[in-house]
Amino acid sequence: MAVVNVWMLPEVSYLPTVLDRFELFKQTMPAMMIGFDTLPMTEPANYRFKPGTESDVSRYFRLLATADSVVCISSFAGNSIWQRLRRDRSLPCTVAHPGGDHVVSRSIAKRNASTGVARWCRVGTMEARKSPTEIANAFSEAIDIGARAELVFVGGPSASDSAINSQIRSLIATGYPIEWVTDASDSQVQDLIAESDVFLSIGTEGYGIPVLEAIGLGTRVLYSGVQPAAELMEGQGSRRIFGSLVDEFTQYDLSVAAKFAGTYESTPTWRELATSVEKAVIHYFK
Repeated sequence: MAVVNVWMLPEVSYLPTVLDRFELFKQTMPAMMIGFDTLPMTEPANYRFKPGTESDVSRYFRLLATADSVVCISSFAGNSIWQRLRRDRSLPCTVAHPGGDHVVSRSIAKRNASTGVARWCRVGTMEARKSPTEIANAFSEAIDIGARAELVFVGGPSASDSAINSQIRSLIATGYPIEWVTDASDSQVQDLIAESDVFLSIGTEGYGIPVLEAIGLGTRVLYSGVQPAAELMEGQGSRRIFGSLVDEFTQYDLSVAAKFAGTYESTPTWRELATSVEKAVIHYFK
């Protein structure tokens, strides 16, 4: 402690040892945290805590509400902390967007380039807030009325709602052109995104780094709901869906996907995030 001027907790942790350490440092120096993702207060259906750990979870969020400074990954995350955790608005709470430049842009041919069948991709665990059943139901309806498309889900099963997993498996078993990849490596995830014509990001995200990865890999993004990263890239590789998702599946023009303006260079960078965090630290040395 004698050689440290500012202490930062750059992770979500409910471990008592981590929280004890943070409180100890907070007594003697400025203590900072990074505000990630959505909160249990915002999306309670997606959070299940082990019996006996509730007090540690509550303690973490109390620290997030009272930390000397918080750097949030999006305005949505910051507003959630102010509104749901009732953080004092006089305390610093700034926004620093995570980057997308960890993805190396590669030239990968679209999976169905010669068939005219649009390939749609959705990445993320099967949490209710990410709308997997809404996507799957709209897709199956579109197929029923003649859409020429296929859909791939990439991500682990829901840990909080087994009915979601059952619904997706049922549609696959029925014969709909849906693929569900649950154990892909990082490289395989990127290949699956790059081979797709459209990347879907629907529901509620605290930020949405996969959106930046899709744009960097040359895949157009369609989004709806709370999607900070996609909103940030509106017109630069992403487009909000205002109408029916069924219509998007049935009417999507593959020629549009080949002309979108998003590029690897247009996404936020991790250096920009680091610089923003650095500025928040330097605040205490003025």
